[in-house]
Amino acid sequence: MQNADIIRTGISYIEQNLKTDITPEELANMAGYSVGTISVCLHRRSAYRWQRT
Repeated sequence: MQNADIIRTGISYIEQNLKTDITPEELANMAGYSVGTISVCLHRRSAYRWQRT
């Protein structure tokens, strides 16, 4: 899967779960990648960074 596919998969999952808190681990697990890979892909495409609470 290429970065664009990872982003599309992640965005689709996020859109389907807008009313729930999604952790980086949950998104990474759903996409089949590490948290680091998901973070890098999201940041490169959207300038988004995970914020831990």
